[in-house]
This record gives sequence, C-alpha cells and structure tokens, in this order.
Amino acid sequence: MIVLGITETHCATAAVLVDGRIVGCASEERWTRLKNDAGYPRLAVDALLKQCGIAPSQIDVVALSGARAASREWLNRVLHDEGYVKEYYGVSWPSPRRALEKKMRKWGAKFGLIDASRGKFGISQPERLAFVTDHLGIARERIVCLDHHTCHAAAAYYGSAEAGKGTLYYNGQRHHFTISGVGAGGAGGQKVSATGKVYNLNNLRDFSGTYRGVSGGLTLIEGKMHAKLTNGNGVVMYLAGETEGLASSMGVQAYQVSLTN
Repeated sequence: MIVLGITETHCATAAVLVDGRIVGCASEERWTRLKNDAGYPRLAVDALLKQCGIAPSQIDVVALSGARAASREWLNRVLHDEGYVKEYYGVSWPSPRRALEKKMRKWGAKFGLIDASRGKFGISQPERLAFVTDHLGIARERIVCLDHHTCHAAAAYYGSAEAGKGTLYYNGQRHHFTISGVGAGGAGGQKVSATGKVYNLNNLRDFSGTYRGVSGGLTLIEGKMHAKLTNGNGVVMYLAGETEGLASSMGVQAYQVSLTN
C-alpha cells in the first residue's frame, strides 16, 4: 500500500510510506525558499513523487493532518509578522472586560458565528480537498483527514527507533550493549550500521548513559552516517557507517546506551 501523508500547517511537508515504511519526505520551504512555508505543499509533493518514482494513480490513500486546515496566508502571517505575533500570542493583564470578551468569543465560535482566535481564518473542507483532487486527480474517497494529535503521535513513532545492538571492545574483552534513540535501530525510516572509536573511557561503568550530539550531532545523508556523541561521564563516541532507507539530516536528541553484560 502506498500512502501520501500531508501536513498543511507551518513547515508544510509531504511524506510517502510504502507498506508502512517511510521512503521519502520533503518540505515545501525547500522549493519556495520561505522558511516554514505553510499551505498545501504542491511543489514538495511533485518533487517527492518524482524522486520515489511513484505516479499519482499508484497512491492508495492521501492522509491529511488535522480535521480542518487554516489558510496559508494566516499561517505564514503568524510565522513572519512579528507585530501580529505579539498581538495574537501576547499575554495581557486580566480584567473583567477581557474575560467577558474571551467568553463571548468562545460561545460565538461554538455556534459558528465568529472565529475563536483573533484574525485566524481557515479554508473550507471542499476547498481543502480540491487542492489534492485538482493536483493529483485522486478521488475524494481516497482522502482521509486524521486527528491532529494522532498525527503528532505517528510522527514521534516513525521518527523514533527500536533499540540497536553493539559490541564494545575494552581491555581485550567484548562487552555487548544496546542503543536506542532517534535514527538508530530501525522502526522509523532509517537503518544504520556503524563502527567507531570510544575516547575518555577510564572505567567500563562510565560507558552506559545518555549520549547527545556534539557539533551538529548525527548526520544521515546519501547512504552515509557520521556522528560525534558524548555522555554525562565525558565519554566520547565517534561513529561512521552506512545507512539504508530515508536519507536525511538531523540533530540528535538523545541516545540511551546500556551495557547488557
């Protein structure tokens, strides 16, 4: 099954999954050159499908993030208009008048009379779906709109990884360990096979711990991986290896390394 996933919010992005595995991902900002560009990512979708060798007719499902969509104009205003951002997100001293205005706005939004947020406006659902159908020629029956927070959970799952396994050679002996974190293992779109060197390891028990990226952390691109990681004990790992799957570049959040023997 081929699924095209699309988010139309800030940093609008498209991703392709084939049989549950991520094979490609692209953000609209890379083509429009507008940082965190929002809206339907038409250019990113075109480039992604071309790169993956997938025709629109081969797509089984288009999954849109969120039950509704805000307009591109409003989303980009929130991202790039500093004055409006201060007005929209600004915190003011509470007063009975402001409390009443907030309550009236919530009631008005509940009954569809006004927007719950000042200046925010969205696009209708038919207009939203038309971006997909007009662009890709896909029937509306093959488009699903998923809960926004469920999509966040899915992104966290696919961006994470199962624990990988490794062997440390220390003082002439082998010590097995596990490593888990973004980009290692293989539950997400990337599998990594690497070797490396360890420095500042004066005691074996200092090897376990939480490692974080140094000077850019982990880089995964064009089938190659390079990383410099360090833990709270001052132990440093330099890793280099091969990757399989989605090529990307990211900073490491954290790796958990644990000795198993």
